[in-house]
Amino acid sequence: MASQRRAVRKLPFGKLLGTGSGQTFASRDVNWHQYAVVTSWPNDSDAAAFDTSRIVRQWQRIAESQRRIELTPLASRGTWSGKTPFGGGHQANAAPTPAGAPVASITHARIRFRRILTFWRSVRPVAADLAERDGSLVRIAIGEAPIGIQGTFSVWADEASINAFARGPAHRDVIRRRADEGWYAEEIFARFAVVGDVFTDLTDRRPVQ
Repeated sequence: MASQRRAVRKLPFGKLLGTGSGQTFASRDVNWHQYAVVTSWPNDSDAAAFDTSRIVRQWQRIAESQRRIELTPLASRGTWSGKTPFGGGHQANAAPTPAGAPVASITHARIRFRRILTFWRSVRPVAADLAERDGSLVRIAIGEAPIGIQGTFSVWADEASINAFARGPAHRDVIRRRADEGWYAEEIFARFAVVGDVFTDLTDRRPVQ
């Protein structure tokens, strides 16, 4: 993954990310066997072309499997590396999410150094609450660095499930404190409709829907 960092930087928007369990967001949570890339594209054809690009082909040569989750932005607030890759606010052209359709969330934050210990202590109740929530289909920590530049990616069975988590006391307390105490130098919160989810076993190259 690291060998493609320069190539990914040339994309309209691309971030190479490590992953982890998200239990504490400390380095001990890191999953050294799973990596992620988040990209944002101006149109469907450019996104499809990336799937067969030299970058992806080189990853596939060393990977055992891959999962491609295609998302359409519903709402986004904040910036990532000074950019707004998913638009801003509620997307005016986004179709309403059908009842019972899966939704996804991406969060990213650059944590102020003096607030890292406070952040670590505070996210544990949120991680515990997330692990027990009904409707949580995928939940991983993502980050550009093991410490200080971190976030989450989650997929939920429906909008009601993610709303119930977001309105829970543990999550609301962290949202309030991060604003009152100035935890982050930069942050982004985005919600998406899930429009495609394909897992491919690269050991035999058979796509499984």
